[in-house]
Amino acid sequence: TGKTPESAAENLAKGIRLDADITFRDIQAEAQIVRDSSGLYQIELTSPSHLKGLSATFDGQTVQISYLGFQFDVDAADYPEVSLASSIAQVLDEAAAGTAESMTKTDLGYVLTGETDSGSYSLYLDLETLAPISLAVPDLELSCTFSPIPESSVSSAPEESL
Repeated sequence: TGKTPESAAENLAKGIRLDADITFRDIQAEAQIVRDSSGLYQIELTSPSHLKGLSATFDGQTVQISYLGFQFDVDAADYPEVSLASSIAQVLDEAAAGTAESMTKTDLGYVLTGETDSGSYSLYLDLETLAPISLAVPDLELSCTFSPIPESSVSSAPEESL
């Protein structure tokens, strides 16, 4: 069966649970990315050690940061690390909405290309499962590789704001 941008979007819109190895300029980090079917994201850093446990929750409008028991809302543009997480979420949202500009089959997987506020991107999806496997946003010097998180090992789903 042929894979289409619509089938990729449908798959991503169901929800995403990924481990991510991230390179952002000179920063190396690892994170867990969870997107539920409503589009709410939680991105929690698991390394480097001085940022372990820092999490950002996005609902498309507001970014809420949680770290060491503190929670506060921020403007992503003011903080590069938050901007990084926001950029990843924007690309995954665009792919889930089916608004990527193109989808091409390559030896590495299907590649969705498009543009967000952060610049142009290439999001690679697994040939069989259509799960995200890598992302590049050259304008931000951002690249990520993804691997799925088994359901049983996700630390927590995004929580509703009170």
